[in-house]
Amino acid sequence: MTSDVSTGFSNTWMFVCIGSSVGALLLLTIVATAVVFCRRRQAAKEKKKQELTADSYCWVSSTCEHKQAELLCAGAPV
Repeated sequence: MTSDVSTGFSNTWMFVCIGSSVGALLLLTIVATAVVFCRRRQAAKEKKKQELTADSYCWVSSTCEHKQAELLCAGAPV
C-alpha cells in the first residue's frame, strides 16, 4: 500500500514539474513573439516616416539652377 502512495506522489510530482516547464516555455515563447511583432511594427512605422519625410522636401528645379548659372556666366549679380 505504501508503494502505491509513493508511486502516485512521484507521478504527480513528475507531472507538476513537466507542466511547469511547459508552461514556462510557452510563456517565454509568447513574450518573445510579442517583442518581435512590436519591433517589426515600429520598424515599419519608422521606415514609412522616413519615406514620407524624404518625399516632402522641396528642391529647386533644374530650370532655376540653369538660369542662375547663365546669370553667373554673364557676370550679372544674382
